[in-house]
Amino acid sequence: MFQGDAIVVIVPHELNATLDPTIVEKNSYTFQNFQVLKNDDQFKLTYHKFKLRLTGGTRVSDVNRHDIPYPMPKFKDFVEIAAGKWREDLLYDIIGVVDDIGYTQAIQGTRKVQANFRLKDLR
Repeated sequence: MFQGDAIVVIVPHELNATLDPTIVEKNSYTFQNFQVLKNDDQFKLTYHKFKLRLTGGTRVSDVNRHDIPYPMPKFKDFVEIAAGKWREDLLYDIIGVVDDIGYTQAIQGTRKVQANFRLKDLR
């Protein structure tokens, strides 16, 4: 079965009131007049190389012609993380909890802000 692809859609705060009641999860829509941007954020939600940004001129039509499956979490096994099989710029879902918080540098100095913590695998 075709699972489709995921892409980030940015809805500016000023458009939330008009688009929140219009856009429903698992429906398909046609967007017109939006911006296509490179997905070059420091941390990415998807592998897709682009993201969409809706604007005041964006038109949304509820087409709903496709049965879109609910997005599955992108779980990353702790073993793969320990082995270095992950991307620094991609956010992953994990099954676990923060077990212990160590050193935390809250104010940025000469290095990046840092927090050390230990994760506990809950499988």
